[in-house]
Amino acid sequence: MKYLMVVSLFLISPMVLSDEDGTHLNFEEFKASRLEGLDKHIKALQDSKTCIEKSKNHDELKACRRQVLEVHKEMKRDRKSKIKERKAKVQAMKENTKKEEANKTP
Repeated sequence: MKYLMVVSLFLISPMVLSDEDGTHLNFEEFKASRLEGLDKHIKALQDSKTCIEKSKNHDELKACRRQVLEVHKEMKRDRKSKIKERKAKVQAMKENTKKEEANKTP
């Protein structure tokens, strides 16, 4: 599942990053966003490891699992909202380009 998420992010990101009309999102902004996501993921994994190491019985281990699932759900919601925002930004750029081209034609 994790492998699928990582692969899908790498496949989707180039499509969102640029567009055939020459409109490009800010590379540094995109890079910072990706690094932020990776940092969150690393922190979640470290927290999960710590929780599992501290667990002393099966019930505590179950609680760790529930905590991990909740964190992953939150991260997934964040990723989806960011993708939606990027798509809207690209769409707005496309529309602006079309309007500019329409204004150029006599």
